[in-house]
Amino acid sequence: MNLSVGQMETVTYVVTKDDTAHGLSSHWKDARYADAYLDVFATIRMIALMELACGRLLEAVQQPDELSVGVEVNVRHLAPTPVGVVVTATATYLGYDGKLHRFRVEAFDPGGKIGDGEHARAIVQAERLLGRRAETLDATVTGYGPCTVESRTSHRLSHVGFAAAQHSHAGYDA
Repeated sequence: MNLSVGQMETVTYVVTKDDTAHGLSSHWKDARYADAYLDVFATIRMIALMELACGRLLEAVQQPDELSVGVEVNVRHLAPTPVGVVVTATATYLGYDGKLHRFRVEAFDPGGKIGDGEHARAIVQAERLLGRRAETLDATVTGYGPCTVESRTSHRLSHVGFAAAQHSHAGYDA
């Protein structure tokens, strides 16, 4: 399958308490800091949702032993989204530039646009990438166990919280 300039992917997700700036800060509590954050969709979660849409577009051109990795992010977070609200992230393929695939990304909630920007991803051989990193980290990464594609991928998806995110191949219909 080919990937065409202008092709779009959309991912939809309901914001949970764990996706908020306040919810994320509770995982790294430190008595020295107040961590005064609101219960609104965290910028890092919005970016992760945008990355997911981009990554799903690239699945069409990846070989079975490949995956895509994010290498550049330039995103603006424009508006807060509270818990329980549906967020939709859309990635639009801009093309291939050297070793990087470039995307325009946007995120919306029912009130309108909440974020936009650009993102770049590279397609890599999973075992080769993880093998090189494992050598640097002495073959085991704390919290991940042995460096395998399966352990990294499943941990990443469950940690980010988008394993159950729904998606479609249609663009966002504003």
